[in-house]
Amino acid sequence: MRLRAFACIATLAAALVATPTPKAGEALDLDAFIAERLVVRDSPTIFTLFAFLNAAGYGEENDLAAGMHPVRQQVRAAVDDALPAALRERAAAFYRTHAAQATPWTYAVVAMSTSGPPAFTFGPEWQEISHEGEFAALAELPDLLREFCAAVHVDRIRAGVRDAYGRTAADHLSAVRREVGRAMRYARIASPQELAGSGELKHAVIVPNLLESHERAFSFVLADTFFSVEGPQSKPGYNPHEFIHAITNPPSYDARWAALRARLQPLYDAVRARPEIAANHATLDGWLDECLVQAVELAYLKDGDPQRAARLAAAASADAGRFDWSVRGSAVAGFLRARLCVGAPR
Repeated sequence: MRLRAFACIATLAAALVATPTPKAGEALDLDAFIAERLVVRDSPTIFTLFAFLNAAGYGEENDLAAGMHPVRQQVRAAVDDALPAALRERAAAFYRTHAAQATPWTYAVVAMSTSGPPAFTFGPEWQEISHEGEFAALAELPDLLREFCAAVHVDRIRAGVRDAYGRTAADHLSAVRREVGRAMRYARIASPQELAGSGELKHAVIVPNLLESHERAFSFVLADTFFSVEGPQSKPGYNPHEFIHAITNPPSYDARWAALRARLQPLYDAVRARPEIAANHATLDGWLDECLVQAVELAYLKDGDPQRAARLAAAASADAGRFDWSVRGSAVAGFLRARLCVGAPR
C-alpha cells in the first residue's frame, strides 16, 4: 500500500507542476488582481463576537511573555465594567455548553452569516450552513450578541479603539499584498479563474482581530467572499497560510480533480485514524487541502525567508499526527514540497 500511495502522489505532482496556458486575453496582472480582490478591513461583527467571547470565558493567548494585546485588555476591562451580571452568567453558560465542539472559527462563521450589529438577523448565508450540526448548535448566538451589543454599548467601546484598528490595517495591508503575491507567483497562478477567491467567489477579505490571541488565524467562505480573520502580530506582516487556501481549494475540492484525488485515497486511509486527522480532517479533500497549503507555504518561504521556512518545516515535521512528514526523502515529502501549479486538468 505504501508504494502505491507514493506512486499516486507522484502522479498528482506531475499534473500540478505542469504550467497551464492562459486563455487569450486572460493574462494576469497580479498586483491589480490583488488590489481589486483583496482588502483589509475591520469587522464590527467580528469585534462584537470576540468581545462577547472574551467576556464569556475565551482567554487563550499564544504570547505568554507579552500577554494579550493592549487593545484586547482594554476591551475586556470595558466590557467587564458594563456587562450586567445576569447576562454575563448566561454568556458564560452558553460558552461552557458548547466548549467541547465550538471554536472561534465556528462562532465566527455563524456570526458572519447575520446582518451584524445591532440586529444580528440571520441572512441568506445562514440557509447555506444551518443544516450542518456544528453551526446549527449555535443558532441562539445572534440573540445573545444582540442583547450583549446593546447592554455594553459595543459601538462606544469600538470607537475607543478604532484608531488602533486603523493603524493595524494600514501596517498590514502592504505586507498582505506582498506575501500573497509571492505565494501566488510561486504557485505559478496564470489566471484568476484558478483561485477560490475569483469566479463565484469575488472577494477576499482580511479581518484584523485584536481581540484574538497573537499569531492566530482562521478562514472561511460565505456567499462570494473568502474571509481570513487574523489575530495580532508582534511585527507587521502576514502569514499567508489561510489565503493560500484560495490557491489550493480548486485542486482539493473541484470535481475536475476528482480522479487524481481518488488516487491519493490509500495514503489518506493510512493516516486517517490518527487523532489529529480524525478530529480536523474527516475527508480526503480537506486533508489534501491542508497538505497543499503547507507545501506552498514551505516552498515559497524557502526562497524568500529561509529561517521562517526552517521553523515551519520543523513544526510540520513534529506534527506527524496531521501530516505524514515522517517519510523523509520519499515521494510524499517530494510532492508536498513541489512547486505547485493548480490549473485544472483539461
